[in-house]
Amino acid sequence: MNNFRQPNYSAWDFQIKDFFACSSDEEKIAFLVKFAVLAPSSHNSQPWQFKLIQNKIFLKGDPSRELSKSDQRKRQEFISIGAALENLLIAADYFGYKTAVEYLQNDIFETTIEVTFEKITEAKEDVNHLIHTILRRTTNRNNYDNKKDVDKMIISKIQNIPKFFSNISFDIINDSQKKSLLTETIVLATKEAMRGRDFRRELAKYILPTKTHSSVGMPGDTIGVPFFFSYLLPLLIRISPPPEKQSRELHSQLLLHTPFFGILSSTGDTTADWIDTGRTFGYITLTAEKHGLATHPLAAVIEMNDYRKILMKEVTKNFLPQFFFRLGYPTKNSPHSPRLKNIEVIV
Repeated sequence: MNNFRQPNYSAWDFQIKDFFACSSDEEKIAFLVKFAVLAPSSHNSQPWQFKLIQNKIFLKGDPSRELSKSDQRKRQEFISIGAALENLLIAADYFGYKTAVEYLQNDIFETTIEVTFEKITEAKEDVNHLIHTILRRTTNRNNYDNKKDVDKMIISKIQNIPKFFSNISFDIINDSQKKSLLTETIVLATKEAMRGRDFRRELAKYILPTKTHSSVGMPGDTIGVPFFFSYLLPLLIRISPPPEKQSRELHSQLLLHTPFFGILSSTGDTTADWIDTGRTFGYITLTAEKHGLATHPLAAVIEMNDYRKILMKEVTKNFLPQFFFRLGYPTKNSPHSPRLKNIEVIV
């Protein structure tokens, strides 16, 4: 729960049982979008829009929230959309809908997702269903507990999730030697990304003061920045790359305070592969959250191609790396980030 609850956090303020107050089929399907918009996204940009036509939802990117400097190929955008799609499908399953998903290719970097809903059963009302985890999931950028053992059954359950997609592979790394090599790679990729002026200017637009009225972006308390410094940070990011101290802190966090690295990769490099990667991560992060584990994506090592090649050489081999994240038990909780409400992204 955010310490400064504002209207821009109201997308989180509903209950699952509110579905049963919906009177029409269209209203019920629109209610499912409430879960979709709580998905993680790069910079918390929420680059999605939904169109409802009878028993169908058409989901695609919103050009107004594209990250044109840090995500030029739209990989992160479609991964974010894939995570939103997975939330939507999890909610539909809980409420007794059978769904059919089709990717409609507009051009090489444009895809619309068509989801058809058919009500076949009553709501499951299962307390263990992942729908409950959607409402409490956060992206936790804090340190993780390196000394706390993770149950092997939980790791096995998480590792098996990508088997839903034949084109997706998943590597979990906790070998110290491999982690050391990947830590150096991630730090170098992040430093190189932050040297780019256009990249920093775009990022600065999404770094927000802790107390903000914006529904898009990352408030200071969600990225571990002190309250008053959060007002100054966007300006500092625009002006110059961060000091070397920040690279050392990232190095320490990755090497000493992250039990597991996760890498999702795919057989291809199309929008469909990116959507499936997002769906897979969406399911992984909810499963992790359900068992008390946290996740924290890091995109620079994927988007900076020279460093992506290192991931492929050292870990993923014949698969193309698409998504990198930290995994572990957090040392402290992280608040929710603000959100656009379902009615604001339904066109």
